[in-house]
Amino acid sequence: VTADLTFHGVTKSVTGKLFYIGKAEETLFGVTYDVYGFSLSFPFLALTDFGITATNIADNVDITCNVQFTHAH
Repeated sequence: VTADLTFHGVTKSVTGKLFYIGKAEETLFGVTYDVYGFSLSFPFLALTDFGITATNIADNVDITCNVQFTHAH
């Protein structure tokens, strides 16, 4: 997946790996939901590409996002 990342006012294109984790069903208060899981991982260069000046961060930063989407029946 390729997307634009805006970080500290700078926008750059980043490429990551998007994984479909799977689908599950949950019932809450008598309503059944389909739950879809995804995970997205991507690296970016905080110092080089986004101009971060902090000394307590590495240049190469790895981000992982885990999300769930629900859809009621």
